[in-house]
Amino acid sequence: MLHENFISNHISQDWFMNVLKSHKVTVEDVFYAVRGRHGQLYLDYYKDEIKHPIDVE
Repeated sequence: MLHENFISNHISQDWFMNVLKSHKVTVEDVFYAVRGRHGQLYLDYYKDEIKHPIDVE
């Protein structure tokens, strides 16, 4: 986790951890996380088996 990203996006680690908990995953399960322009969080998992990801918001 890059702590500077939490600061620059005005979110707390507690908020992030609660989102992960609501998805029933841990930090270790997440390959990539990005916050959308409307504040939603998109997660990409190590074990999602996506062969060709497409960035669509």
